[in-house]
Amino acid sequence: MAINIPVQIYAQEILNERLKSLKSKKFPNLHQSTNTTNFAFDFAFFHQALANDDVIGFVDMLEHMSTNKQLPLLTIFSQKSPSGNSLLHEVASFGSTKITKFIVDQFTFLLTKKNILGDSAIHVATKNKHLKVLEVVINNSTVELQMRNSIGNTALHEAMFFPICYEAINLLFWGDPNVAYILNEDGKSPLCLATHDKQIVGLLLLAPYGIRGLIGRPRLELPLYDAIRMKILEVFSKNPLLFHVRDQKGKTPLHLVAANNYIEGIQFILTKFREHVLVKSQKGDLPIHISSKKGHIKAVEIFLEQQWHDPSKLLNNLGQNIMHVAAKHGQDKLVKNILSNPRFEKLLNERDKNGHTALHLASMNFHSNVVCTLTWDRRVNLNQLNKKGLTASDIVRQNEWTTRQILTDLALTTAGTAMSIKGSKILSRKPRTRSRYRMIKHWFDILLMISILVATVAFTAGLTVPGGLDNSSDDRTKGMAILANEWAFQAFVLCDTFAMFCSIMGVFILIWSIILETEMAESAISFAVKLVGIALLAMSLAFMLSYLFSSQHILG
Repeated sequence: MAINIPVQIYAQEILNERLKSLKSKKFPNLHQSTNTTNFAFDFAFFHQALANDDVIGFVDMLEHMSTNKQLPLLTIFSQKSPSGNSLLHEVASFGSTKITKFIVDQFTFLLTKKNILGDSAIHVATKNKHLKVLEVVINNSTVELQMRNSIGNTALHEAMFFPICYEAINLLFWGDPNVAYILNEDGKSPLCLATHDKQIVGLLLLAPYGIRGLIGRPRLELPLYDAIRMKILEVFSKNPLLFHVRDQKGKTPLHLVAANNYIEGIQFILTKFREHVLVKSQKGDLPIHISSKKGHIKAVEIFLEQQWHDPSKLLNNLGQNIMHVAAKHGQDKLVKNILSNPRFEKLLNERDKNGHTALHLASMNFHSNVVCTLTWDRRVNLNQLNKKGLTASDIVRQNEWTTRQILTDLALTTAGTAMSIKGSKILSRKPRTRSRYRMIKHWFDILLMISILVATVAFTAGLTVPGGLDNSSDDRTKGMAILANEWAFQAFVLCDTFAMFCSIMGVFILIWSIILETEMAESAISFAVKLVGIALLAMSLAFMLSYLFSSQHILG
């Protein structure tokens, strides 16, 4: 009685016998052949078999090459192309499922081989979106899905890149869920790369999160970074442990939502992880300090709504509260908001580790708008000394003159901020520099031009009075201003005269400043600025008065 043997089993047995025969072949010149044969040029030899996924044809090619070139089978599979690809890389790139299984079963060591780019066969299969090849490789118990290429990407990283292949992601993830947290050289895990797609995020968050934290090199960014940027934070509530991960700078997700002014994110984290409000970064900043640096008023208000007894106790490592931080970074609107709240009055004159008040910090960073805001508030101590015994005015004048510095100094001087005795001594010993000379000359030229222009306009306005002169035959009034008895005209004359006087005085002081020492010249120019400012104001009032009484006279 005939026995029916399935064709597939019979063919497989024949292949196994042929392969066994190939493996057992020995060649007397093995060492010489191995060293001199350049197998890279023979990859095209297999392309037809690979393209057709023809296992028998592939074995035929192996037998032909082994016999003709006197190469053992192991030597053939150990060769690489110029790009570092092994034969398994080539098979994976063609998507030859049957040949892949054949090689993986017989030569498992090839699964760990990498090309010049650091890609293994599973990277190549993923990049080319060959799902069946991926499935064959993943089903091999020895495959290492956490292997990274030269830029730190696992196969799961590669699957995230456009065009996204959901089937490949699903296969790779369930092959080893921990790969979701492995970081590449940019400090990003597949979870970070997936935040644009809620479907993928939902899958990756099923991965267990161990106490080791994210796997790999120090993270430049949090796994939640892109979620925060794209404002899909609620998706990550499936895995609460991610909210306790810090980035390379020691920042928590709450620091990041504070920096991005993501109000819903702040409220979400405060609801579930309220303890994070008191977690500092490596620089010593609390999340509220990050919001203060950025001037995010609403975010600061949300943080302050928490049940803290004293906001002045929320200090960074420099001993600075939110007023210090806002002033230091020029956040004028936030400073005004703090000043308007009686609850924060204690913060106005608080000093940090170096004895600096908010006014000191705003002044040393030349935030003239913040300086103006602070100096206009009577509760702010303008002459408070820091640890070095210096006032805000002392600090400003110790630096090289710039436009920002001059504006800051002008704001302090106008408010009546005095220099300390120590500050005056330091300034008197300070060497004169070319940059200061250039800045003084720059301001001298501008102010002199404005002063002369105002004086000229005031002089002209005094000769050509509004309303004209009396040309009547009456000798008593002839040549006099027609509107001389009007109160508005008299006020016009007063303002015009005052503008003329101030502008001429400004010119004289500027000319005098040329012969003075640098420090005295700076003071002279500062005084001239005030005079010119008053002259401009007086001229503006004179114009308004002139327009007013001229209009009344015309209308009757």
